[in-house]
Formats: sequence, structure tokens, C-alpha cells
Amino acid sequence: MSKTFEQSKDEVAKLCRYFATNHNSFLVPGVKEAHVRQSLIDPLFEALGWDVRNRAMVAPQYREVVPEDSLDVEGKQKAPDYAFRVGTLPKFFAEAKRCGVNIKDDPASGLSQKRALAKAPREAGRLLQCPPGNRVVLGVLVRDSCGAEPVSF
Repeated sequence: MSKTFEQSKDEVAKLCRYFATNHNSFLVPGVKEAHVRQSLIDPLFEALGWDVRNRAMVAPQYREVVPEDSLDVEGKQKAPDYAFRVGTLPKFFAEAKRCGVNIKDDPASGLSQKRALAKAPREAGRLLQCPPGNRVVLGVLVRDSCGAEPVSF
């Protein structure tokens, strides 16, 4: 069953309120990326209409969202947290990080992996992040059809 725009908007607003109320709890040491994905990111994409958990039970090759998809990028295997597909073709990737990680300045954030993923075939090139000093909840990596390189803003 698809959602109306208003239903999606209400779900996203509820999720935003949940994060605002529990913001400090997500920043304590020990909160893992998996917890952030389950509590915030999966519900966000589900609110936007993506079948993150494959509730429709479609065959694996037709899943809308493939967690930890395996990609060959310049001869190396990469695994973005989410690959979003239409049919069998990936349209964009999302890379999750625990709250409080600055993906630009923290070498452990795997920014080089995200830049490599931007070179993956058919995907698009934009690395989205919060402005410097702000906390990153979700970094999304996409490369457009004209082959733009990753950028941050």
C-alpha cells in the first residue's frame, strides 16, 4: 500500500521530533551505526516510500533497497550501507554513520570509500553532508549521469 504525501510528511515530522527529543542519547559514546540505522535512517527511507525491509517479499534481484550491496569499483569491492534501485538498476547509494561523525574531517569515517563509490557505474556524484561543525546523521552518495565528481556542501 503506497502512502500519500501527507502520510509521509507526518511520518518524517514524527521522526524529526523523536530525534530532537532524544538527540543527546544518540551522541553518547557507544551508540553504534547499526542503532542509528534502525532507529532513524531505515524509518526515514520507509517514510519516503522505500521498501527498506522488503515487506513486499520480491525476489532478491528486484529489491528496492539492498543493504550492504557489493559493488566492484575500479577492481575493488565496496559495500555502501544502502543501494536504492528501480528494477535491477541502482539509482543512488546512502552511507550511514553514527551521530556525531564529521565525515569530512574524520579519517575513520571512510570518506575515501564514498569518493570511490561515486565512481561506480551508473550512479551519481554528490556527497551530501552537514555544514562544518554540524553533526552528520546521514551522508548520501550519488553520481549524476553526466559524471559529476563528489562535492560537499
